[in-house]
Amino acid sequence: MFTDVLAEQFEIQGEQVHVRARLVADFDLDSLDRAALGVEIEEKSGIALEEEDVRDCETLGDLIDRFAARIAERAR
Repeated sequence: MFTDVLAEQFEIQGEQVHVRARLVADFDLDSLDRAALGVEIEEKSGIALEEEDVRDCETLGDLIDRFAARIAERAR
């Protein structure tokens, strides 16, 4: 899902997408782009993300971890 959103919304794909990829430095996502990324992930997954979930993430792996934590919270 993350790779789909990055490809569709930001034209980021292939070798660029990996857990250590930095949202700002590697993907060149500014604060508005990161907010849009969070909204797209929410819409595709149905899992609510807080603004700081995306804003505070440095890497794609950080974002995936935050998303997994939201899933775990929802499962409780």
